[in-house]
Amino acid sequence: MTSGSASPDIVLSPGINTVFIDVYAEDLALLESYIVTVTQLTSYPDWRLTYFGILENSGTTEDTASYVGDGIPNLPSTRWA
Repeated sequence: MTSGSASPDIVLSPGINTVFIDVYAEDLALLESYIVTVTQLTSYPDWRLTYFGILENSGTTEDTASYVGDGIPNLPSTRWA
């Protein structure tokens, strides 16, 4: 692709994804190769990270805990987030 143009979309699967990037000079000589690891979060870890700021399923952010103290476990509460 031309310098400065966007690459095609990279489809990520839930979990860990490895993306390989090759950078070429104008004469098409390979300059550098990079390997980037991207983690696509699943819905619950993504929700936990958004609302609690952490990924760990423990303490008040545990699925079965009630973070706001309303007696409703966090996991069913995600339907309303």
